[in-house]
Parts: sequence; structure tokens; C-alpha cells
Amino acid sequence: MRRGRRLRRLQRGASVIGVVMVLALLMVLMETALRLYVSHADQTKKRGDRYYAMQLSHSGIDWARACLAADPTAACGATLDVGDGTIVVSVERTETTLKVRSTGKVLRGGTEKIARTETLELPAPPAP
Repeated sequence: MRRGRRLRRLQRGASVIGVVMVLALLMVLMETALRLYVSHADQTKKRGDRYYAMQLSHSGIDWARACLAADPTAACGATLDVGDGTIVVSVERTETTLKVRSTGKVLRGGTEKIARTETLELPAPPAP
């Protein structure tokens, strides 16, 4: 009878150790999964910011082209605030070309996170 009680206590102790080991393993797996999720979320946000900066810079190019189409002699440089970003457009004129440079900047919390610059060369309009 004594021997049976002692065996049950030992088995109960072994069960507790097994449960603790399984919980420790689950904690390690959950920590790994959480780290992967956070890393993936950061990468996705950065990819989205890069894409947004590219779209902002393309929008600046389109804006400058529309400005130049309306008045070829206009100074079409400007800084435009759009949503969570800023577009800086400049136009350099030479005798033969117009160089349009547009920089799209993504802002988060008032600080610049990423910027992308696009440049387009257009033929200069004919002299009047």
C-alpha cells in the first residue's frame, strides 16, 4: 500500500515537470511567432512608405507637366503638402530642355521617414 502511494507521488511529480516543459516550449514558440509578426509588420510598413514616396514623386511630375502645359514660361516649382507627405517640385530650364525634378517625402510624426526623387527631361518649348 505504501509503495503504491509513493509511485503515484513520483508520477504526479513527473507529470508536473512534463507540463512545465511543454509550457516552456510553447512560450518559446509564441515568442518566435511574435517576433516574426513584428518583423513582417515593420517590413510591410516600410514597403508601403516606399511605394507612397514613389507615388508622391510621380504626382509631382504630373503636376509640373500640367503646369507647363498651361503656361510653358511659368516657374512651376512648388512645395505641396499632401496627406502624410510632401512633394517638392523644381524645374530647371536650359536652352534645349526642361528638367523636372520631383521629390516625394513621407512624413510620420513630423519627421521624414523616406524620400524618393524622380527626374524627367522634356524638350524646351519653341521660342515665341
